[in-house]
Amino acid sequence: MRITTIGCGTMGGALSRRLSSKNLLTLFDRDPLKASSLATEIGAGAAPSLTKAIEGAEIVLLAIKPKDLEALAKEMLPHLAKETLVISILAGISVNTLERFFPKQPVLRIMPNLAVTCEKGIIGVVEPSDMSERFHEKIKELFGCMGLLIFLPENKIDALTAIAASAPAFVFHCVEAMTEGGIFLGFPAELSLEIILQVFEGAIALLRETKEHPAALKWKVASPGGTTIEGLKVLEEQKVHYALIQALQATYLKATSIL
Repeated sequence: MRITTIGCGTMGGALSRRLSSKNLLTLFDRDPLKASSLATEIGAGAAPSLTKAIEGAEIVLLAIKPKDLEALAKEMLPHLAKETLVISILAGISVNTLERFFPKQPVLRIMPNLAVTCEKGIIGVVEPSDMSERFHEKIKELFGCMGLLIFLPENKIDALTAIAASAPAFVFHCVEAMTEGGIFLGFPAELSLEIILQVFEGAIALLRETKEHPAALKWKVASPGGTTIEGLKVLEEQKVHYALIQALQATYLKATSIL
């Protein structure tokens, strides 16, 4: 398919890298160097202007800042074909808003996370009530190779933004903190990071394979009066459990307040 990506930042770049293997891609960014650099990397074309970028596109992928949507849509509208599918990854921008800005085009709202880069991502898709089976399969063909594809109603997409799109940053934050804890205990930084990464991978594998509740596995590690429960006591005292829940809630509330 002929796909144009508008915006070559972190997520636009991540999706374009995956899409470029089976599709004909054109890239556009307000920073021409960013578009041309990514185009060279993935074997895509870099358009010199927005109008050239969307010319003949079957799909236009919007990977811009939400605040830039209105101005971009006004610039695009005179040059978009009616059958061009507009796909948005913009946090907080509803399907109704997309339809208001693109009244003659079919629109689709998705919410991916950065792990699409390594085929371990999550891609939430707002499922239109009239989505045909053919269209459903087209979306699977486009994004299914990138990770877990979840079709859900729009009233759940902002929550998915919190627990899937933003949450990797919280995981990285925890990994960073635990790595620095290892450094404090005398391990070289690289070795400490390798150990912590293996800890996370092992813990996830146990959760998947045993299918036990996280708390049940936590209790198995924490022996009575032992070292682990001493550390868990500190986490409870510092309200880490509560802080993580609050972080997800804050992310969700921010997503619902955009535009």
